[in-house]
Amino acid sequence: MSKPRGVVSRLRHGEVTHHNIKEITDEVMDLRRQKHEDEAKIEELANALSDALDEVKFLDGCRKALESLTPGGSEYFRDPARCVSTVRDRFNSCHEAKKELIKLRKARR
Repeated sequence: MSKPRGVVSRLRHGEVTHHNIKEITDEVMDLRRQKHEDEAKIEELANALSDALDEVKFLDGCRKALESLTPGGSEYFRDPARCVSTVRDRFNSCHEAKKELIKLRKARR
């Protein structure tokens, strides 16, 4: 039992009928539709990849900015919690020192 030949093969061998032309037209339309869907998926994936890359660049910039607020050293590298803790402690100690200075100025009056 032989396999039925595809539409394109039958056309190449001169087996052209109205039905063949209809089949090949339908096949071409299906391929064009699939191509359009694939191109839309590729565009969507490319946009998602671009957005993800922008997010990575933004987060890397934030990490570098946060690390720049610390004294430096490997203990802060890629440890945002430690960087935040150090910056927060420094901010709080400066705030407390400012409050103490205000108290001293008021006491001198």
